[in-house]
Amino acid sequence: MESPSPQAHVLSQGDTSVLITNAGGGYSQWREFALTRWQADSSLDSWGTWIYIQDSESGALWSATCQPVGCAPENQEVFFYPHKVEFQRSDHGISLRTGITISTEGVEIRRVEYPEREQPLPAAESDQLRRSGTGGAGGRPEPSGLQQTFYRE
Repeated sequence: MESPSPQAHVLSQGDTSVLITNAGGGYSQWREFALTRWQADSSLDSWGTWIYIQDSESGALWSATCQPVGCAPENQEVFFYPHKVEFQRSDHGISLRTGITISTEGVEIRRVEYPEREQPLPAAESDQLRRSGTGGAGGRPEPSGLQQTFYRE
């Protein structure tokens, strides 16, 4: 999401913390251990945990947040609350609401909702994250560390 300057929000519960930027980049951390890779880069903001949406009929692909696809959505708003970050956007005629929070048990939760939808979506979801093998939030990526999960409605 374009803004005059990058914005970031930190969520924390016990030993777990998450940094999220207004474009959707960021990292997850447990105690001093990085769970996902991240490097500060305000121009690309290309590090984070990603959720992809693909229209199975047209083949159109986009992400639940501005990054990593980087396309300009038809409409997008980002809300930073003390307990969560919420992205609301519309692409290809589909509205999404993505919430990121940390439970009281210290578990990061990412929830994607399709508000006001009367029929099933012709879409598949996929999420990706790159695990970290270092004690800090940076470091070189591990090629075998990419994790993917696919969901189909």
